[in-house]
Amino acid sequence: MIGHTQPRRLAARTIAERIARSWVPSWAGWSLQVRFTDRVGSDTRVKLMTDGILLAEIQRDRLLRGTTR
Repeated sequence: MIGHTQPRRLAARTIAERIARSWVPSWAGWSLQVRFTDRVGSDTRVKLMTDGILLAEIQRDRLLRGTTR
């Protein structure tokens, strides 16, 4: 999985919506995780998130084993 971060929720959501509209129909392989919103699934290949979400994931798993292959 590839992680893409944005500093603010609005920026992450805007980028995710733009990607969904222009590149990938129906969010196939793409996901968004910001505070109070989690659209991450088992088929997620690219995850857009806020910096805070990434920091929380680093606290749980320093090597980010769930996000890198």
